[in-house]
Amino acid sequence: MTIGFLKLDIYLPGASSMKDKRSVVNSIKSRVRNKYNVSIAETEPNNYWGKVSLGIATINDSYSVVSNTLADIEKFIETNFSVVIMGRAVEYL
Repeated sequence: MTIGFLKLDIYLPGASSMKDKRSVVNSIKSRVRNKYNVSIAETEPNNYWGKVSLGIATINDSYSVVSNTLADIEKFIETNFSVVIMGRAVEYL
């Protein structure tokens, strides 16, 4: 059994207020949840409207499935939203 955790530090260049940030983050979270059936949450409370940290977790019997899912999620976020991924960290248990 493999558990994978992906932490993404994301810059939101189009967000000019907390309301814009919340809109983009909620859209990312719901679309990723629906498409990949993973757990996703904002991991660090941040009052800066241009930056967000997201934590994504998934579990499967196969390490390769977990690894591919997390890579696909990162690519999905990068290509479907006008955001810049500034940092990433991946952990497997």
